[in-house]
Amino acid sequence: MAISRLHVFSAGEVLLASDLNSEFNNILTGGTLVGFPLTQSVSFGGFTTYWDVGSTIGITGVANGISLTGGAFNTAQGADIASASTINLDTATGNTVDVTGTTTITAITLSAGRHRYVRFTGALTLTNGASLVLPTAANIVTVSGDYALFIGYGGGVVRCANYAGPTVNAGLIKVGADTVLPSNGYNISGPSYGGAIELRANTSTTSRGFRLGVRDTPGTTFTPHITFLDSDPTIRVDCGLTSSSPTLGIGYATGAGGTVTQTTNIGTAVTLNTMCGKINCVSTTYTNLVPAGNFIFNNSNIVIGDVILFTIASAGNAAFNIGTTILTTGSCTIFLLPLSGNGTFTVAFNFAIIKAVAA
Repeated sequence: MAISRLHVFSAGEVLLASDLNSEFNNILTGGTLVGFPLTQSVSFGGFTTYWDVGSTIGITGVANGISLTGGAFNTAQGADIASASTINLDTATGNTVDVTGTTTITAITLSAGRHRYVRFTGALTLTNGASLVLPTAANIVTVSGDYALFIGYGGGVVRCANYAGPTVNAGLIKVGADTVLPSNGYNISGPSYGGAIELRANTSTTSRGFRLGVRDTPGTTFTPHITFLDSDPTIRVDCGLTSSSPTLGIGYATGAGGTVTQTTNIGTAVTLNTMCGKINCVSTTYTNLVPAGNFIFNNSNIVIGDVILFTIASAGNAAFNIGTTILTTGSCTIFLLPLSGNGTFTVAFNFAIIKAVAA
């Protein structure tokens, strides 16, 4: 079969049988011979064409691009591609493919200007480098169900233009209640590399947690400044910690404190294993400037080197000085010194333990 441009009739022109015969002959014998489905490129002289074929059609030399006046440009999902040190996305049988397996990928073959959407079905490592450029400028460990958009550039360079998964480039991270992080964690860095976050999901509790810090340039060592590890549920900082709020400060929140009431006499020991709280002393007769009987405050949070702060909560009309004479691991000795005369008073005071070290 051949394809040829038909005669274009003008308004008022007489249509003769010979004209129709001539055009039909052109269809049969003129133009460019092609077979269907199309297996070679064809020039259609500017005509709009409609195809419904099963083979690949290559279109070249379209200066103004190709536009759809309606409907969607649909492509089929290609066959799975097994992970390997180098995977060839040029030979993918669709623009969207699954990459299976867990083999580390260090390079991708994709011609300049071509796009491929890839879904990973397992945990593997994408290695960042000069020819495979990743959004975080660092290696990415995939999680089953992650998606990536790869675009081919000149010089054999392939760039990951977008990555949909827990590892992102300075974006929002949504982690579900049952999300399992890869064993070596995630790094999230901003485009200027002025700040970074490392999420550590190692099965060992000594490594699991998160760290906030800086990475000055891609590939440099991550320097943490705030650290939280599951093995030591304490946020550790190697920088200053300040508050600029006029109404909110730095301190303990609800749940950190408690209250204990002394019984028998002022020398009776009390026990309260909280970081802060209130101690209600038994009613006692005091002599001005004469220390009342010391009593032991048992608290498992106290260690040698800690600083314990006391403030009077209530003491009637009296004034007292409160302090400690002995501090050891698990307890301290408290004394009360009346400063405003003699009398019987029921004293209550607040305390807070501040962790301190001598080196």
